[in-house]
Amino acid sequence: MKNMNKKTIIVVTETMGVDGPERVLSALVDEWYKTGYNIKVVVTRAELRDATYKINTDIDIHYIDAHAKGGTLSRYNEAKELRKFLKKNPDAICVSLMVSTSFSLAMASIGLKNRIILSERNDPSQVPFTKIQRKMRDLSLALADSCVFQTEDAKAYFSKRIQKKGVIIHNPINPALPERFDGERRKVFVAAGRLAKQKNYPVMLQAFAEMVKEHPEYKLVICGEGPERKDLEQKIQILGISDKVEMPGFFNDVYHEMVDCIAYVSSSDYEGMSNSMLEALAMGMPVICTDCPIGGARTVINNRQNGLLVPVGDSEAFCQAMKYIIENPEATEHMGMQAYELRKRLNIHDIAKEWEKLF
Repeated sequence: MKNMNKKTIIVVTETMGVDGPERVLSALVDEWYKTGYNIKVVVTRAELRDATYKINTDIDIHYIDAHAKGGTLSRYNEAKELRKFLKKNPDAICVSLMVSTSFSLAMASIGLKNRIILSERNDPSQVPFTKIQRKMRDLSLALADSCVFQTEDAKAYFSKRIQKKGVIIHNPINPALPERFDGERRKVFVAAGRLAKQKNYPVMLQAFAEMVKEHPEYKLVICGEGPERKDLEQKIQILGISDKVEMPGFFNDVYHEMVDCIAYVSSSDYEGMSNSMLEALAMGMPVICTDCPIGGARTVINNRQNGLLVPVGDSEAFCQAMKYIIENPEATEHMGMQAYELRKRLNIHDIAKEWEKLF
């Protein structure tokens, strides 16, 4: 009965699983539902219905199969189906965190009174990859009532018109994270993320290959899957570190694989607000990240206070950071303790409340 007294939120997404935006969305959806909102999730890729992060089973999920109907007309079909849904829920607030669904939602809402809230989740100068897709993204944000960005740099990329209705809201920390590990850490550097060019794992591998010459007892574990696997396996062989590097694939519960490692490492060329980085910090792990666009790492990491920042593409600096972690255990222990404070700052309840201000 509690959900009858608050507004309806329609969340539009291609899928409720697989990547970072969906993970954030699933956490927010659950929190909004607990707060008392009526939640309706619209998944636009019905064929991906099995790729789902867990959400409250009482939440309505509606699947549309616009992509199966029309090739190049798929976006038109998607917007058409969404418009029908919005008309049935004229007072609903609509949220999208993905570029593709944001465009369809913005088109579907023209002339309707639904409040539209869209979000940019990556480096807008790099993603989407084509000029026409970026134009579609910009048009979507221009049509929205509110725009959510993860960093000030991301917000500053857009026109003054879009910036004027933009707010900064960081990703929430997963409330189910394990507590900070207290003990002797495993001699393992761990990375977690899609095996994609954006992550620039070759820089990490090059740095590790140099570092391990001085500290041969250490290993590197890269958790995740993606299109770069074969190239990375070849790079590992060329560097002669096949016995030191593992790529075990995707873990449903990667946190327990990470929590007792010596450090979390990220070598991305660009990122939004990396969930894996945030979660590593919130577990009190020592963290090494590239200071990459669009400023997510530097937003939460104060260099040498609660983590280490290194320049993008600099394998030598990355190598030195790894050695610093190994050779300065007291300093890195202190960094981990400071990083743990992020768990309080970015708790799901407070982050959900920031979104609710827009509602």
